[in-house]
Amino acid sequence: MSTSTTSGEKAIAKPLASYSAARVVSLSPTTHLFYISGTTARQPDGQVPPFGHSYSESLANTPTATADHGLCSAAAIQTRIILSKITTVINDASPELLGLEALVELTIFAKSLRRDYAAINKVYDEQVGVLLRSKGIPLPARTCVEVNGMPPDERTLVEIKAVAKLAKVHKY
Repeated sequence: MSTSTTSGEKAIAKPLASYSAARVVSLSPTTHLFYISGTTARQPDGQVPPFGHSYSESLANTPTATADHGLCSAAAIQTRIILSKITTVINDASPELLGLEALVELTIFAKSLRRDYAAINKVYDEQVGVLLRSKGIPLPARTCVEVNGMPPDERTLVEIKAVAKLAKVHKY
């Protein structure tokens, strides 16, 4: 038995409770639904970007500078990280390497829709909308809801769970 770790396992922090980070349901030999549990920006070492190990109200409410000298909210930073993690997990599960193109449904949980909805949508459109529209692929069904809190604590502003459709699966 191999004990190697895939990039998807490295990207996703260990679950905080008893559940699978992802699970496959095979509908036929060539159709598999791939369920990805709620994914946050939490890193394997416990840090939650951009906050690190401790929460800052001012950081949550103030745009931060990005590498390209633009401004980006904490929720936008977390959304980018989460979509990258979801891409990695999908690509680890299937040799097709479809990433976000395989998505059929997303549920986005946000701590504050008033503060963060526009930033979440901007990142979502940049990473999902533009990609899928450019390839003529239908956008996934999507729900966005505001929640009172998410694990591990107030540093988590965004969580996304996803369902992808895969023709081939070699993991999970």
